Amino acid sequence: MQNGREQFKPVRNVRYPDGVTVFLFAIVANLAAQLIVGVAAECGAVVTGNANFAKNDYFQLIAMLSLQLAFVAVPLVYYGVVKKATPCLRFGWKKPRPALSLAFLLPVLCIIGFMLPAFYFVTGLERIGYTLSEGVQLNTAGKWVLGVIAIVVIAPCVEEIIFRGFLLNGLIEHHSPVKAALLSALAFSLMHMNPEQTVYQFCLGFVCALATMASGNLLGGVIVHMFSNLLALLIDTPFGKPYNEAFAFLTKTPWGAVLTTVLAAAACGVAIWFVCAAIRKYSRPRQTPSHAVDLPDEKGEEPMSEENAQKAAAQKIAEKKTGRIMYIAGIGLCTVLWVFVFAAGMM
Repeated sequence: MQNGREQFKPVRNVRYPDGVTVFLFAIVANLAAQLIVGVAAECGAVVTGNANFAKNDYFQLIAMLSLQLAFVAVPLVYYGVVKKATPCLRFGWKKPRPALSLAFLLPVLCIIGFMLPAFYFVTGLERIGYTLSEGVQLNTAGKWVLGVIAIVVIAPCVEEIIFRGFLLNGLIEHHSPVKAALLSALAFSLMHMNPEQTVYQFCLGFVCALATMASGNLLGGVIVHMFSNLLALLIDTPFGKPYNEAFAFLTKTPWGAVLTTVLAAAACGVAIWFVCAAIRKYSRPRQTPSHAVDLPDEKGEEPMSEENAQKAAAQKIAEKKTGRIMYIAGIGLCTVLWVFVFAAGMM
């Protein structure tokens, strides 16, 4: 309280440099968390006398949660401590409209259309000598509960905040919607630093971005991400048997495999585009919230002088350069670590 009035943090639009900076710092925070997890794994191995302590399924699931915690801490610290402002996102959490229910079709189309290309990419990695990582085995009720919390609930919400809430919000300021979606998908796929996940994560990230932009709501990307992860888990259970049998039948021969892969990806890609168009048509999201605080030249109060207009133009150019440098730094860091994991898998 000051002078009898509560002091509120100012609302600040998330601009291009802000969104990309959150992405870069999130990657750094993720790496720091991975280092801490690695130290914890070594300590656990020493204390328990189990050299495979780090491969314990419960430990891996808890490690996943800790990495997500590192992610979500970045925007909280960046805006709560550094900027001391409330971020205003173009694609934020909003009250869902009925059209958003169409987004539930998108994860199904992702699984049908993009799992086969991802599968054959992984097969290609194996053929050149790459050793696949051992995934978490959800073979008990406790592991299923923790796995659903970590993989289906927490990870989609946190990662969508970073990659569609902040990064996409910044990218779309200086790029076309499709290019911004592609750039956010590239960052999303490389962020996992896992070669065998790259193809599907890129496709999934692109669809999440399309759903978010079409609905104007971060919930669009969360729905796609969340239910795609859930379906991916169910494929390896009895619930996924019809799906696996259908594709096994369609891919019995080399020509059948090629035809099925191409047609499924093309058909689902077209269907995804039309679903997103329908969501956009019936959602009609406003591009900028009414309470957003823009730069002085965007308030429309008085025409700017020529000098102020030149300063504003120079500021936008500087923001674009800064944003590009930060994005390249983040992508470069992810790429280096991706290559490191790939090289380790080839040994």
